[in-house]
Amino acid sequence: MSEQSYHNVINTYAAWNYNNAAGKGIKVAVLDSGINKAHEDLKKRVTAASVTHSTAYNKSEDNDGQGTHVAGIIAANKDNGIGGAGIAYNATIISVKVLEE
Repeated sequence: MSEQSYHNVINTYAAWNYNNAAGKGIKVAVLDSGINKAHEDLKKRVTAASVTHSTAYNKSEDNDGQGTHVAGIIAANKDNGIGGAGIAYNATIISVKVLEE
């Protein structure tokens, strides 16, 4: 996680050590371009209760990666050998797609 120096800056490690919670039991809504629920770093993080605003051509999947990236910063799985660790890696993400692109 040396490429994730922001964890030192915002004191993430101390938060992770506090009751070993790291977001456990917390739900975070990401209002963005959708989330790629099949992304390896987000497995078991994105809830099935994901929603999207209604248009005829809109689906909840991420069109451009922006929402997936934001979700990863929040709750990417820790110590899975890929990507980085989310700040609250035990949190549940609710995807709310509000952007078309």
